[in-house]
Amino acid sequence: MKTYNYTMTAQELELLLSARVQTFDLKKTAFETLHKILSENPEDAVGGFELNEITLQFDGYQYLVNKRYSGPIIRTRIGLYVKNEIYLSDLEPIGYYELETDLDGEIIDDWFIIESEKYIKDIDIISHFQHMHQKMPLQYLKRNHVQYKFIPTFP
Repeated sequence: MKTYNYTMTAQELELLLSARVQTFDLKKTAFETLHKILSENPEDAVGGFELNEITLQFDGYQYLVNKRYSGPIIRTRIGLYVKNEIYLSDLEPIGYYELETDLDGEIIDDWFIIESEKYIKDIDIISHFQHMHQKMPLQYLKRNHVQYKFIPTFP
């Protein structure tokens, strides 16, 4: 009986895993599922953003093995972004959608997460705090600064 001692290179492993996700077309499945979620209530804003303000972008795959509660999985991630010049590629991340499948392409779970919300002008609380910050002396923002003495009163 012959034994073979073959070590796979990182490049070969990457090609093997890439072929696996392309076989199941997980990227397309994730985009279709996300579009279905977003089209359920098209009039609802997502985190305060209108759907036409949001850019969907494929963020990649993650392979997780030796998980504590389940077998190996593939995560496909679609990022949600809005235009903002101070971020890389002028896109600010506001959330993501992840699709989890097993290594045979069967869907296990998915989730849709919004991490940032758009400033809603109707609330106007943010501008109130910005105004207070401009008027407040900087020493009041330092740790352990005493603005006035506390004098306890007992009945």
